[in-house]
Amino acid sequence: MEYSIVPVKWAQHKKFIVLVIEAKNIGIESIKFDLNTQGQFKFWGTDRVNGKKYCLFIDLYEDVVVEESKWKATDYCIEISISKRNKDTKFWPRLTKLNKKFSFISVDWTRWTDEDEACNLKNKNFDPEMFEDFPYDKFEENQGKGRGLEKSYHDCIYKDIDKGDIDY
Repeated sequence: MEYSIVPVKWAQHKKFIVLVIEAKNIGIESIKFDLNTQGQFKFWGTDRVNGKKYCLFIDLYEDVVVEESKWKATDYCIEISISKRNKDTKFWPRLTKLNKKFSFISVDWTRWTDEDEACNLKNKNFDPEMFEDFPYDKFEENQGKGRGLEKSYHDCIYKDIDKGDIDY
């Protein structure tokens, strides 16, 4: 079973980050998440039109609060709001713990909030109240599956790094 790494855009606010997983037609019934407090985020989903399987694993820059994180799915993407554990620190300098450029991660400038604008979300294309709580029944750790593709995914990631991806 082949999985494709799905592109993701990200933006941040002082208290949370937003991930936009750019996969069209993902069947809600096929979505699986895994998010832990250390910031390890995993996603699996299947395109309900052509059966293509997607995955995404990211070690986020800092710890997060799983219970305050939310998501919503549309026909075009899956939007995820992940609450930062330390809400009083400066903005994260990057999305990942590794200080490397990943070809599948880009900045979502339409949702980005500058540090000096952090108190005002009204002018941004994002409303955290429109999200649903994380579906704990969709967490992969509760399903007991998916461990086999983790190694091949990380092999693919580190292959990109070895090709000389640019540091942030």
